[in-house]
Amino acid sequence: MGMAAFLIIVINVVAWLAFFIGVGIVIFRHVRRRGRLIILSGAGVTLLLIVSLVALNLSFRPAAPPQRPSPSRAILLARMFDSHGRASLAGVSARDGSVRWRSSLAVSYRSQAPIAAGVAYVTSDPDATTGATGAAITAVRLDNGARLWQRALPGEGIISPLALRGGALAFVSYSQPDGYRANALDLASHALRWSSPLSHFTLDNQYPVFAASASLLYVGSNDGEVSALRLRDGSLAWSRAPLTTPDAALQTLWVALGASQLYAYTSGGQIIALRSADGALLWRGPAGLRPYEQTYLTPTSTSVYACVSLTTSKGDITSGLAALDPATGAIRWERAGACGVDGIGGLVESAGAIYQLGPTLNAMRVSDGAPLWSASTQTTDLGFTSAQVDSGVIFVAATVIFPHDYTLCGDWWTGGPLFCHSQPFIAAYDAATGVRYWRADVGDAPLFISEAAP
Repeated sequence: MGMAAFLIIVINVVAWLAFFIGVGIVIFRHVRRRGRLIILSGAGVTLLLIVSLVALNLSFRPAAPPQRPSPSRAILLARMFDSHGRASLAGVSARDGSVRWRSSLAVSYRSQAPIAAGVAYVTSDPDATTGATGAAITAVRLDNGARLWQRALPGEGIISPLALRGGALAFVSYSQPDGYRANALDLASHALRWSSPLSHFTLDNQYPVFAASASLLYVGSNDGEVSALRLRDGSLAWSRAPLTTPDAALQTLWVALGASQLYAYTSGGQIIALRSADGALLWRGPAGLRPYEQTYLTPTSTSVYACVSLTTSKGDITSGLAALDPATGAIRWERAGACGVDGIGGLVESAGAIYQLGPTLNAMRVSDGAPLWSASTQTTDLGFTSAQVDSGVIFVAATVIFPHDYTLCGDWWTGGPLFCHSQPFIAAYDAATGVRYWRADVGDAPLFISEAAP
């Protein structure tokens, strides 16, 4: 029985006892002997309630599969909230889910932290509790959490993920009065190689318009334009406005990088494939794409996955997942029900399978979208929000995606009912069969799993 369930039972028992004892005392003062019977009856009912609650909790609690080590020897970088609500880091063993180290470093909200040669690079925002006035980039040793170096950026906020390319970290920053700028930080000297202003940059707190190849940095804008900057010096390599609609100036353009092509897409359901080297137009996507903004398109090494509108046999319109051919944009296959109100959600491809995150973890075959296996969080409020694959194992983080509305829990009186939720966790599954290796409750709210490194 979990602590939250135990506290719920205690609260219920105390409430019932208080009720029966209060009523019994009032009656006892008037009818004496009959009052004793009422008190004893109330105690009996309360005892019966206790037994029923415990039995229900145990009977509906799913049996946990046995824990067993995975074949991966990697270290997973996980972010979680500490007791003060600040995001901090932990190194988690991919073999058994044990926490190898924890760091008090308060990291900012970013989807990934690049890892190379056993070193992870993370960002942190200005922190009023420590007096820090600007953002910083910190190098952390993955095997023990040691901080190797930190580069402060006074007056600036880093509003994109970090991209590790050619011995430098590329990122987008914001400061007053300079606005948005693209930057490259040299890993050897910890100094900025270059910093270039970005006009009409599109800011999105979860999915900034930002992608990087080995030599170019691509950024979108809110006026329908895509620009490519050279990573060696920040100079402009090319700029294109690929939209031809009359309201192109009002279209926000997001970008995503595939194996050899750049995909620009809008909230109106348009997809444009550009040659990454020079921005030449290769193809325009098919009609019927659904406007899920930055969450409806995910390119991989073999396909471009997008949400589309499908018509059922009864004539109803529903949403589905489509795999597009990267060379032509033609739809290879469609699968109904794989896109929700929030779009595709997270999607990872590995060894001929794609793994889609959401309320459940669904594995599908790359060639035709056929379902392979699925896994559930076995809760009503958690969903899988990030994943990594290593050594034939898929590691996933389950976090709160459907908060409870009116549920009592251990911190109800301090955080309110909306703060009551199931315990988030990280789990490891066999990528081919879906059989679970282990599950670890590593903190209050692990938010992501970063790249795995041996």
